[in-house]
This record gives sequence, C-alpha cells and structure tokens, in this order.
Amino acid sequence: MVQIAGKYKLEKHENFLELLKQQGVPEEHAKFANEDKPVLTIEVNGDKIKMTTSESKTKNSVIEYQLGKSIEETITSDHKLNSTAKLDGTTLTIESTAAEGGAKVLTRVYTFTETGLEVIARITRGGSTTEAKHIYKRL
Repeated sequence: MVQIAGKYKLEKHENFLELLKQQGVPEEHAKFANEDKPVLTIEVNGDKIKMTTSESKTKNSVIEYQLGKSIEETITSDHKLNSTAKLDGTTLTIESTAAEGGAKVLTRVYTFTETGLEVIARITRGGSTTEAKHIYKRL
C-alpha cells in the first residue's frame, strides 16, 4: 500500500510558468516561483490532511484540509479560494472555487507512488484552461 504521508522534494515543473501567468502572477514573480524547488510534507490524521511547504524561496505555508469539507485558502498568487479535498485510494483531488463569485478556478490532483508524487494543476480563467505538472521525489 502506497503511503500518502511523507516528505517530498519538488524535482521539476512542466508548464508551471504559463499556469502562474494565467493566475495573474506578475511575470518576474512567476519566473522566480518557476525556479523554486520546495519540500512538501504531508501528514494524515483520520480525515484531515495537512500540507506544509518549506524550503521555498517564494512562500512557505501550512494548510489543513478536512476531507469533504470546504475551507478557505490563499494560494501563491494571493487569490482566496474555497477548496474541498477528496481522497480516492492514492489520489487526492482538491477542487477550488473563487472565494468571491464561486466560479470553479482550480483543480489539483495529487497522485502518490512509492517513489514520489505527481501533481496536475488545472486553472480556468477567462474561459481558458491551463494545465501544469509538478513531479516530486519522496525523501
């Protein structure tokens, strides 16, 4: 059985710069964030999943999701979102809507393996959808 809890180091991004620009992140900040290689620590306690981002050059953070319950979070671009997490086996999906207006804007799908983690992030803005992939190595 693949463990979800653990520490993961970001190895590479695919299309992340474009996703940040789609979020409205200023280009200089987006380029800096695109070069960042933070550590993600995931803790699981019953129906709660805590994600701690550390060793980041842009933003260290802690966010705790309760499966099936909506929470408010602020993402890297400083946008406020209402997010709900769902766990299905070794896949964690977080669906987010804009805190103001309620339009679905971001989906993150975390797929855990013995060796690491793959995150697919999809953002929709102005009728256009951009997708990025993050590859993490399990530490």
